Amino acid sequence: ALLLTKPKPKLAANLASIGTEDPSAYIIDRRADEVFSITVDNSLGNFTFTRKSRLINYATESGEQKQTEEYFWTSEELCGVPQSDNTVRNFIGDLASLPEKSAVENDADDLSKYGLDEPTATALLRFDDGTTFEMRFGIISPIDEGSVYFALGGTRDVKLVNAYAVSEVFSDVRQFARLLMTDSTTPPETLTITRPDLDAPLELEMTPAIAEDAAETFRFTAPISVEISSAKGRKVFYGACGLTMQSCEFPEQSDEILEQCGLLTPQAVVKFTIGETDYELKIGTETETGYYATVSGIPGVYVLAAENAPWLTATVGGLVSRKPLSPYIFSVGRVDVKLPSGEFTFTNENETFACNGSAIDYERFREYFNSLTAELDGEELTGGIGETLLTEITFSYKTDEYGRAQDTLAFYALDERRAAVVLNDTPLFSTKRINVEKIAELTTELVAES
Repeated sequence: ALLLTKPKPKLAANLASIGTEDPSAYIIDRRADEVFSITVDNSLGNFTFTRKSRLINYATESGEQKQTEEYFWTSEELCGVPQSDNTVRNFIGDLASLPEKSAVENDADDLSKYGLDEPTATALLRFDDGTTFEMRFGIISPIDEGSVYFALGGTRDVKLVNAYAVSEVFSDVRQFARLLMTDSTTPPETLTITRPDLDAPLELEMTPAIAEDAAETFRFTAPISVEISSAKGRKVFYGACGLTMQSCEFPEQSDEILEQCGLLTPQAVVKFTIGETDYELKIGTETETGYYATVSGIPGVYVLAAENAPWLTATVGGLVSRKPLSPYIFSVGRVDVKLPSGEFTFTNENETFACNGSAIDYERFREYFNSLTAELDGEELTGGIGETLLTEITFSYKTDEYGRAQDTLAFYALDERRAAVVLNDTPLFSTKRINVEKIAELTTELVAES
């Protein structure tokens, strides 16, 4: 059975606006599925969509699996670029069942005043039964900017039709390109960003939520292992699923076009996997509204909106969580704290805690331990880290569950009010020096108590 459902075109509102659902208000009253082909010619060029069919699997209410045949249309002018089937179907459906807004002049002597002597656009519809309709479009009405003058080929009867409903006849074939690159609501679990301004690629991973009331977590795995801000991590990872371009600029990917768009030496390359499909997103030079971009396996050169390209500016310092470390207290066997006033060692042996050999109450140490790994206010670093070490904290782990034997969190003086936060020799961000001084105070108090 053929799927002959008539789509709800944009014109549904047009008939309401002219206050009638009288079929005689239609200039042409046919179904989209009856259109075998459509050829458009305008100032931007010409293109043709030709109807094809495919089998669609579906399940009945009883669960029985069946197939039906569905029509769709393709254009050679898209050069293999996937089209948006909904956009094409709506376009064809709108022209196949086109209502008039009003009659202007029957058997007009002078078509030039309507722009119909040399139409600004034409559309030739060919139907299954062999009939054809040539649709000629003139200028926008000077008294109604929402309307365009129209006449069927071979006639001089001028009408007004809704300009928005037929807007695609004035565009080129790129208007029909499918802009959704990754049709998934599930983000990738790993993602790699390579850019010329980075010393090494950024490798990131997402750990899915393990409970309904929990959230996924994000972290860098290279060039450093450190947690990523949840909000910023979501933008980086969820930007990859449902990745949508702003427009298709070039249906072809010739070397000349790729070089022109900065895609032979891209500003950024983003690699990720969704399901069983590997993707490589390349981001090129800037345009007026975004950046040129390509996606592996998908023909065409597109424009990606700047707000949808977080990978262009992603850095460790910009994405890292202001709580860079959150080790489990019982997984830490030793904590070494270096202050200007001295060095102190806290140990955990069989869940018995001590400072320089003197026992410490667990609850008291837990409070102190949480202060060492607390979230800090912070800003991204823009310069060096300074040479004066204020505090250094080394966490030594009992196992390699974190992929390393220890982590060292250090604080260097930037000025009288700010300090640089450095993890394993990698600068992360800056924080207030008062936060560092608080660590020194708490350490001194705990040592005095022990």
